[in-house]
Amino acid sequence: MAMRPSKLGVQPIVDAVFEAWVTPTQFPLPSVVPGLLLTHYRGSGVTMERLPTADIPPAFREAREELKHQPVMRINWGNYIVNIGEYSIGVGCKMPYPGWSEFKKAIVSIFKLIIESNFIQSVERHSMKYVDLLREDYMPSLGSGLNININVGNKVVSEQVYTFKTEFHSDGMSEVLTIISKAVAHVANMGPQTGAIVDIDTISTEGIVEPVSFLTGLEDRIEKLHAANKELFFSCLTEEQIARMEPSYA
Repeated sequence: MAMRPSKLGVQPIVDAVFEAWVTPTQFPLPSVVPGLLLTHYRGSGVTMERLPTADIPPAFREAREELKHQPVMRINWGNYIVNIGEYSIGVGCKMPYPGWSEFKKAIVSIFKLIIESNFIQSVERHSMKYVDLLREDYMPSLGSGLNININVGNKVVSEQVYTFKTEFHSDGMSEVLTIISKAVAHVANMGPQTGAIVDIDTISTEGIVEPVSFLTGLEDRIEKLHAANKELFFSCLTEEQIARMEPSYA
C-alpha cells in the first residue's frame, strides 16, 4: 500500500458527514434533541433550523424508505451542523474542513450527549461520507488526475464526461463510490467550482448495536470508517494528481 498524505495543501473536501440510523426510545428525536443541544452548547452561537422535509406527514415519511431517515431539523453549532431526523442523527462539517481530529471530537461530543440522555434505543447503521472536488485548475485535462479506466467496446469512457458508481465490500464495511468526471460544486466562501467529484460513502455492516456499547467503541468505529474512506479516495487519484495537490506527509 502506498504511503498516503496526512494533509493536502489544496483542500478537495466539500462535504463531510457522519450519520447513524437509530431507533429512538420514548420521544421523537426532533422533539427532544434540538432542546438538548441548544441547552448544552448555549453560548456557542447555536441556532436551530426547520427543514422542508418536516412539512411531510410523519406517517408518510416513515412508510417510504427514501424519506424515513431524512433530517427534519438542523442545528448550526460553530463549524458543524447536526441533522436530526425521526430515525437518524448526522454530524457534518461546514467548509472549510476543520481537519479530522477536530471533526472527530465534534462527532464524539454530539453522540455522547444524546446517548447518555437515553434518547436512543439502538443504533441500526452508521456511516462516514466524504465528497471531494478535484478542481479543474489542478487537473491538466478532463479526468487526467483520476486513477480509473473504463472502456465500453472500443470506446474509452474514462476520457469523456461520465458518471460512474460502484460498491465494494470488505472488512465489515460497504463502500459506495461515485465519480463524476465533470461537475460544478457550490463551495462555501469560494462560490461555484468546476472539477471532478469523488463521492465516497463508507458504511459499517456491523448491524444493530446497543447504544452504550456503540458509544464505548465509537472512536474506534469512526477511525475505521475514516481510514477506509481516505484510502479509497487516494486510490482513486494518480500519483501525479496527488503531487499537484501539495501533499504533506508529516
